[in-house]
Amino acid sequence: LQQDKPREAIELITQFGSKNAEIRNAFGVCLMRIGEHDKALEVYRSLCISQGVCLKPDAPIAHLVNYATVLLLLHNISGCLDILRQVPASDNPGAMRLRTAVDRWRKSLSLWQRLGLLCGFEPGAAIQLDGPPGVLA
Repeated sequence: LQQDKPREAIELITQFGSKNAEIRNAFGVCLMRIGEHDKALEVYRSLCISQGVCLKPDAPIAHLVNYATVLLLLHNISGCLDILRQVPASDNPGAMRLRTAVDRWRKSLSLWQRLGLLCGFEPGAAIQLDGPPGVLA
């Protein structure tokens, strides 16, 4: 990933296995970076969700940030925002980067779009990420 070769990283992870949560997280980041968002969503659901609907209380911040990011990439802005609200405030670079992108997006919305968002309607405007999606830690 540091060499911007997510496909090669996927091959290595597939070859050596991904039983470790951090390796599965890296696998999910690779999937996001090659555009396999549905597969990445499956990875992050298994890492972050327990009993079908609740976030795991011990899920690492990086996993939650990646879960929110993949929801964003799948155009599920409300899902992204819901997960991001549950990410504890921290100095985690991935969380700060995603929050900055969301704040910039919110400021770009019209008054009607902001009101619609409060009522559960997603505006058509997309949130633009700064840099490639996903964080390892």
